[in-house]
Amino acid sequence: MNKHNALVMVSISFAFLLAACSSNTVKLYKGPELPSSSVASLSDVCNSKCKSAVRTAYKEKFGEQLSHTLSYPVLQVIDGVSGPNDFPMNDSGGDILSKVYNDFWVGGYSIKVKPGEHLLGVKIQQSAAKNRTPYNIKIKLAAGHKYALGQVSKLESGFFSLNKSFLWFPFIYDVNNDNVMIYSDTPSGWLHH
Repeated sequence: MNKHNALVMVSISFAFLLAACSSNTVKLYKGPELPSSSVASLSDVCNSKCKSAVRTAYKEKFGEQLSHTLSYPVLQVIDGVSGPNDFPMNDSGGDILSKVYNDFWVGGYSIKVKPGEHLLGVKIQQSAAKNRTPYNIKIKLAAGHKYALGQVSKLESGFFSLNKSFLWFPFIYDVNNDNVMIYSDTPSGWLHH
């Protein structure tokens, strides 16, 4: 095999790998495919602009700098409908599989819903977290808007323990208007887990 053929084979393999690691789009409405201007899109993609907006929103709301890790939570339920993927959850001390929208290997998801009010059930994305009860987020999604669902988390205690304690909060970033919604019912913004 010459260098050109080897390069072509590597390129093709890389393309297949990227395709395998990308998220599938899930349509959560009945009927034919609607144009993007008629649906709301929800994903786990929070780019640098999103992360900057989350840090700014947290500082404005709670008066302190946010220097913790931003990632994606486990999206388990939308409007009572569980996701299509098996995902290992460490609930009640035992490993079980939950049906979620996240892909186990890459975490990604892309979901299209009709505009309006929706109820999302999210869980903290930490492999050591115990008893991950879904945190419910009620949100009104607008037609033609793209949203990023994310989380901020930090280890509160138990670094060397099996009973780790985490603080976290989920957020939704509206890509269209650069708006961040932090979901927490505590004065500090942090949810106990």
